[in-house]
Amino acid sequence: MTEKTGNGFQATTMCGAGGASYNTTGTLKACNKALGNQLTGEYSQGYCDCGNNRKVWMCGKYAYDFKCEDTCKCNNPINNVAPTCTGAGEQTCSCNTTIIKGGDKPPEWMEDNPQYENSKCIRSYGRFNAVDCEGKTVLSYAMQIDWVVNLFTAAIIIRIGVQVCFFYWACVEDEPHYRMLIANETILVLYFLYSCKAQYGVRNLNEALEAEYFQGWPWLFSLLDNLLVTIAMLGVAYGADPFPSLGRGRFTLFLLWIAAFKEFGKLLKSLYTTKSKKSYRQVGDRGLRYPWLPCIKKDMPWCIKITQEEFDELKLKKEEAKKAKSVEVA
Repeated sequence: MTEKTGNGFQATTMCGAGGASYNTTGTLKACNKALGNQLTGEYSQGYCDCGNNRKVWMCGKYAYDFKCEDTCKCNNPINNVAPTCTGAGEQTCSCNTTIIKGGDKPPEWMEDNPQYENSKCIRSYGRFNAVDCEGKTVLSYAMQIDWVVNLFTAAIIIRIGVQVCFFYWACVEDEPHYRMLIANETILVLYFLYSCKAQYGVRNLNEALEAEYFQGWPWLFSLLDNLLVTIAMLGVAYGADPFPSLGRGRFTLFLLWIAAFKEFGKLLKSLYTTKSKKSYRQVGDRGLRYPWLPCIKKDMPWCIKITQEEFDELKLKKEEAKKAKSVEVA
């Protein structure tokens, strides 16, 4: 089945698309002749004669090159409607019928351009803004970035796992200061800190939160959590420009950017602590039990350990070296 693509471009004395009277001034240009930026002077306005008494007015407003044989096709986006081809044999176009596609079907421009097919192109229906639309549905297309989705999935799993482990360790940890630090990272932080305050006092609580830092398994879990969430959030923020929506009074994407930079700050703090305090070492008896396995009484093994005495000795030597350096400078 073929489609009649019109008779060519007809120049006129004025734009008659709105019903105004006009006179033809130029001969018809061939359907397959590229026009557009040539619509000046004699051909500054006019229409593509598509046959069957149908005209597609151009009126000199299209700066790109076009051909009337393309403009007159039923599925051309310039027509502003979705016409159908009717009749037998050689088909002609009728713009009187508008078809609203239902279901999960791509638009005609995508069906007619299979060279642009992409397996990652996702179709979805529904309202995506607060602007009233004349149509029944809004068909939107978006590229899904798999690595961002996978990172978010992994980060969510790790974050839930971290909370489960921290909740258990906050209940069973023997070392008081380390227990307070872990309790401070749980979702029930207020309950745990209130309990620790009542049991150990405000002074011990403040000392624990200021001096203690994660070591061993809690350090590794927290670092992985911060790393995956930060990369995923920055990846989304990079592709989401918040400024157009800010001009319309919408702050969702801007809040996404704030959350991304907040996660980035947490990651930088974690990396700084790792380097300055060597958090990958487990000091003294700060090993932790297997989470939610009370039948196993021993701690989880960790490969890099140092005794509390060795840690205190290294800390003392570091302070003495710092004092000696300050005296030399003075």
